[in-house]
Amino acid sequence: MDLLHEGKIHIRRVSKIEHDTGETLSLGLIIVTPEIRRAWESRAKVEWEGGALSVVSPEGLILLKSFRRSGQDQDDIQYLRSILDED
Repeated sequence: MDLLHEGKIHIRRVSKIEHDTGETLSLGLIIVTPEIRRAWESRAKVEWEGGALSVVSPEGLILLKSFRRSGQDQDDIQYLRSILDED
């Protein structure tokens, strides 16, 4: 398990290898901690390819990205805020 930002974010990484093709599907699973609970609580259901997925809201994604603060995360946060301002 990866512990990030002084243990505020816990990530578990899982990979599945398709035997026939050798393709790998890698997932990063984020464990809900008190610091990111708002992101989890902001999730919404969306339909995708005949099924429903739970996804965090733009506000929740901003919260998650605010922990990292890389250049790309800052660009993403700016973009997400612009989407929210359109509403």
